[in-house]
Amino acid sequence: MEDHNAFGWYIYIPFMILLFKWGNSLIDTDIFKNESDVMVNTKPKLSVVLLLIPVLIISSTSIKSFLNSTGSIQTVNSEQVEGIYPDVWFYSGVIKQPLDNPNNIYQIYHFNGSDLDGKPSFYNNNMLPTNYRLISSSVDKNWNISIAQSPENRAVILYKYEINNLTYTNLSAFKIVRFTKALHNINNTKLHWVYLPCDINCETTVDNFLKLNQ
Repeated sequence: MEDHNAFGWYIYIPFMILLFKWGNSLIDTDIFKNESDVMVNTKPKLSVVLLLIPVLIISSTSIKSFLNSTGSIQTVNSEQVEGIYPDVWFYSGVIKQPLDNPNNIYQIYHFNGSDLDGKPSFYNNNMLPTNYRLISSSVDKNWNISIAQSPENRAVILYKYEINNLTYTNLSAFKIVRFTKALHNINNTKLHWVYLPCDINCETTVDNFLKLNQ
C-alpha cells in the first residue's frame, strides 16, 4: 500500500499541476470579450502537451497494472515454508538452482508483473532469513553480499535483481529500469537469492561461489 501511495503522488500530482496551469491560462484570457478583434488562441502550448503525454502514458500503465492485480492471488511468503529462505512476497514462481554443496541454497524468484506489488523491490521483502541479523554488507562481481548471524550459525547471503536479462545490485537503479521497461510492456523480473553457511572463514566461501557464479 505504501508503494501505491508513493506511485500515485509521483504521477498524479505533476499531472494536476500542469492541468491547473493550463486552466489558469485560459481563465486569465477573456475569450468572450475581445475588444481588439484579435483571434485568441486557447489551445494549450506545445510544451504543456509534450509534458502531459508521458504523464498520461505512465498513468495508463499504472492503471493497467492495478487492474491486473485485482484478479491475482497473493503468493504465500516464503517465510511460511519450512527451511531457510528470505521473506519474499507476491512472487509468481520460484526455481531452485543446483549447487555442489547440499547445504547451500540458490533460489530464483520470478515476478510476472500481474500484481502491482509483485516485484523484487517490494518494500516488505527481506533478504535475511528469520532470526538472522546483519553483520556486514558489500558488493562484488554484480552481487550484493551480506554476512549474517543467527543463534545457530553464521551465513553469507547473496542477492541481485534481474530484468530483461540484465542484473542489478543497486535497488534504485533497478527501480528506474523497471519503470522504463514497463512502458514497453516488459514486466517480468527476477530476484536471485543465495544462502551459504560459513562457520569461520566466510570470505573463502564467498570467493568460491563467485568463481563459479559470475
